Amino acid sequence: MKKNKILSSVLAVVILIAFIVCAKIEADTQIISDTLYTFVAEFPATIIKHTPITNVSANTRVLNAKINVDFGCYTSANAKILYYLNGDSSNVREESENNIPNKQDFFIALPQFSETDNKVDYQVEVTLKANGEETKMYYPVNAEEKPYYLTATIQSSSSSVINGNQGGTVSYDTGDQNTGGVSVEVPAGSYEGDDVVTIEEIDPNLLGAPAYMAPSRASAGSSKALMAYKIAKGGNLDVVSEPPLKVTFKYPNMKKGDKFVIKRGASASEVNEALKTTVNYDTKEVIAMSPKYGFFGLYFAASSDNDYKPARRVIVKARAESRGDVFQFNCLKEGDSVKIYNVNGKKVRELKGNSFAWDGKNDDGQYVESGTYIYQIKADGKIINGTIAFVK
Repeated sequence: MKKNKILSSVLAVVILIAFIVCAKIEADTQIISDTLYTFVAEFPATIIKHTPITNVSANTRVLNAKINVDFGCYTSANAKILYYLNGDSSNVREESENNIPNKQDFFIALPQFSETDNKVDYQVEVTLKANGEETKMYYPVNAEEKPYYLTATIQSSSSSVINGNQGGTVSYDTGDQNTGGVSVEVPAGSYEGDDVVTIEEIDPNLLGAPAYMAPSRASAGSSKALMAYKIAKGGNLDVVSEPPLKVTFKYPNMKKGDKFVIKRGASASEVNEALKTTVNYDTKEVIAMSPKYGFFGLYFAASSDNDYKPARRVIVKARAESRGDVFQFNCLKEGDSVKIYNVNGKKVRELKGNSFAWDGKNDDGQYVESGTYIYQIKADGKIINGTIAFVK
């Protein structure tokens, strides 16, 4: 009992000292982990959290940093990003954010870079305020407690030499932490020796989406890709990986309950192989295992029957031959099927596997007669019917 009373007394004294020191706002900075670039003032406990940006997309040319600040005993704070371009440290610029929220994520975006810019060096500066006093803290800090700059290269690809026996991971970030990026994990035992694995960002428009639409939200079930990448081993695509690759899309824009699918193909025009996809809403990641390298796109999956149906309802033979018009059935995966019937109920074509586009031809490869046709989609345990028309 006496021992417990002593411990309680010591604890009370420690709490009292902490309160007094906190009231004085003594901000003697300590480095807790230089590796994580996280620093904490003894009293008050002030923390700046930020994941360093190492790459900025050469397509969007936007750096958008996600930051989180714990004020500790301070009452308010402002933040800014100090930066310079192309190694010219004599020309430091800044973007500010006043009255930042406490313990909540916020973003500071830099102006879009020009075509001639190749890298950006930046640091985060936070001004903490209380009782008429201010103190500045930086991210990152080095061992001498002096701020230094992080470097992000403006580029459209990322590559690493991966030993196939040991495995490894290659990541590509867009530089916009509000829209995400992608990583590919090469499993151990995939191949012998070393080889270069490359991730290259491509225009989602090549997969049927408006260019760089990731900051906004496409409609669920749309055939439009949110993000698109080319992943190669040794410069080669459509290469088998055994065991399969783990492909992870980071998509911070997701909402709870959103459904996604990752598709791949041997070329940008053939991204129609729907992979088995899982979503982690806590980490904002969409994950799939892929048996091959190639072109990959992230799509919203179907949320209603209409999402499966083709947007095009009529196809003319001349346009099918000259520009490749097809009836494209969306959001389907391996194991699903589409059957095409004429008005007499005779089946003329069945689509299954990884391709769900009908070009107006029957199972023998001949164009069908002009007229109305009935399609029957079998997906996710349900049957969806509709009509389309083919004109010779």
